[in-house]
Amino acid sequence: MKDVISEKKELRKRMLDKRMAMTEEVYFHKGKELLDRVMSLEVLPKAETVHCYIAMTSRREPETNAIIQELLRNGKKIVVPLIDINSRDLSHIYIDEATSWIINKWGVKEPASGLSAAPSEIDLVLIPMLAGDKNRNRLGYGKGYYDTFLAKTSAIKAGLLFSDMLCDEIPTEPHDIPLDMIITEKGVI
Repeated sequence: MKDVISEKKELRKRMLDKRMAMTEEVYFHKGKELLDRVMSLEVLPKAETVHCYIAMTSRREPETNAIIQELLRNGKKIVVPLIDINSRDLSHIYIDEATSWIINKWGVKEPASGLSAAPSEIDLVLIPMLAGDKNRNRLGYGKGYYDTFLAKTSAIKAGLLFSDMLCDEIPTEPHDIPLDMIITEKGVI
């Protein structure tokens, strides 16, 4: 019987390969539908501060730029992650239309500077994921950045995922934190 770590590693590779095989047209169409789902969330009106990841579009993560722009237009305070590679920790930086950006070592945009938000200031977290299941378990990239952060916040935890990346069951470990919801282009779990 395989151990959980090996199962996760194999599943990560399979799901990333599957996501990368998606055509550009399908990727953008699903992204537009996902934007519509996020903007119609019942929890959104009460969420003043939203943490949203910046998508690694080179890995076909659900694109978040349009989501962030729409949330800003709707008066939401937006924070994005700033990754500390050494401590494996995330800072949460407030952004707006005037934010200056840099590119980190993974090719992901990060704010060049800005005010930090404490995890307790965040009402809703939009989380990247490679795969998920109907029990709202999340498979990330295995670095632990989001698990560490999610353990520190009482915010609503919502993963963004294309529906064809849903699995019957995600292998989990004790430190894995289930989400409150998974949002796909087809609906909310």
